[in-house]
Formats: sequence, C-alpha cells, structure tokens
Amino acid sequence: MNFGITRARYPYIAKMDDDDYYSPYYLMEAYQEMKRTKTHIIGKSSIYTYFQDDQLLCEYNKGFENIYLNSNHVLIGATLVVDKVVFEEIEFPQVNLGEDLGFQRLCKLSGLSLYSTSKYNYAYIRYNGNGHHTSDSSNHRLRRKCKIVTMTDNYKLFVDKEFN
Repeated sequence: MNFGITRARYPYIAKMDDDDYYSPYYLMEAYQEMKRTKTHIIGKSSIYTYFQDDQLLCEYNKGFENIYLNSNHVLIGATLVVDKVVFEEIEFPQVNLGEDLGFQRLCKLSGLSLYSTSKYNYAYIRYNGNGHHTSDSSNHRLRRKCKIVTMTDNYKLFVDKEFN
C-alpha cells in the first residue's frame, strides 16, 4: 500500500476492498465530510453488512455515525479515506494482517483525529461458498454482533444515499 501511495497523483487516498460494495455516492460523501470536518482521516465505524446467501442486511457497530472517534474505537479498514499529506509522516505498517489498525493507532499517537461518517454508501458483503474467503463460522460470529435491518435481495435500496 505504501508503494501505491507514493505513485498516487491525487491528494486523497481511499482504501477499498474489491469484494465489498461502494455506492456511486461513497466517494462524494467521504470528500464532503473530510472538507466539512477538516479531518485528515475519515471512514466508517458503523456499517451495513450483507449476508448474501441469506439475503440478510444488518447493521454492524450501531451508533458510531458522524462522530469523532475516541481512543477505543477505530474505522473499518475498507472505508479509510486519507488526505495524502498524512503519508508524509505516517505509513502503513509493513505487515500482511492488521495494517489498517496499526496505521490508525500511529495516527492517533501522532494526534490526528479519526472521523466516522454515516453508515450509508458502503456494505461489507459476506459470502459462503467455495472459492471465497468467508467461512460460515466467521459469518456466524459476525452475525452475533449485528442488528438485523431486513431481508432483501436488493440491499442497495437501503445502503445507497445521496449525500448533499
């Protein structure tokens, strides 16, 4: 990730996972909230989680929307949006697991604020089945931490929200 950041031409870096859902409004919300809050690091702490095989939409980590996070809370790694100037002082740790948590810890130690935007415009997609990284047992543990929103085959109707 650090190498890619050095090659980026734009002033903001968004860390995104290829198998999650980012609505057409995701980046605009992130950009506008970054400007409004004057925060260098934003993301989402409360998120939607969609269990595809069960067509179940849930809310994970309810109650952490539109707030600055204290030292006990973090942003979901797949939702980080960072002003590139941060990387002049802080890099992602050189590890293969937990690099986003390590990065956030370093940012907090440096006095930078983390801001959690709304739960909208992103969904953590959970799959069962062969060939995918998600196991049924990890889905079961995650579901215990989620609040059910609805059963649906079109989670985007609930997740997408134009941001003004």
